[in-house]
Amino acid sequence: GGVIWRAMIENWDDHNVDTFITLASPQHGVANIPCLDFLDDYVKETFKHNPIIREVALSVVDILKLARLALTLDDITDLETTPERIAVIEWLLTLAPLNYYLDSTHYELYLKKIHIFPEMNNERGTDKEIAARKANFLRFEEAGDAWWSAGWRGGTMQSAHFGYLDEGGLGVEIPIILDMTETKFYKENLFGLKTLNKRGGIQRITLENVGHDEFVDENVLK
Repeated sequence: GGVIWRAMIENWDDHNVDTFITLASPQHGVANIPCLDFLDDYVKETFKHNPIIREVALSVVDILKLARLALTLDDITDLETTPERIAVIEWLLTLAPLNYYLDSTHYELYLKKIHIFPEMNNERGTDKEIAARKANFLRFEEAGDAWWSAGWRGGTMQSAHFGYLDEGGLGVEIPIILDMTETKFYKENLFGLKTLNKRGGIQRITLENVGHDEFVDENVLK
């Protein structure tokens, strides 16, 4: 939700949003598909009265689970060489979670294959589009606390705080995660993140021992 709203705000001219709170939203993407074990029961319950759609959906979940084991954008491209999977893979590349997939070790492929994030991060677009998105991002109140980003320890907590993996990605023994201020998005101020932070407009909060799906718990939010 936080990623979708950020995209809307960046493309919403003359918006009047002064405070934007995100909860566990991977603002700098994910480097793998999240754990999908819960989807089997969800699909079975949702399509319990339609066995054909249920079996098709379960097959898609199985493909996702296989891809999650060692997913890179190269792997996705290789899968496209098998005709029966082309349609599925192309569909996955246009939907979450793969459309907020940001692989630091395959940057050019990321720019080519992923639609939403290169635009949100102002890595792609005309000069007019880039300037408009940056201006919209910076329409938050200057008094501070304009952007509250809550994350959790582990998982994609660093992405929720605008951090990201270095060029080694997940392909090294000990992945290195860059702080927000060390990423190219911040250093080059691509969409205004550095400007907003310098004027005190970003607050990053970390909640210990809280999982991604626990942010809906009222006790956690208190």
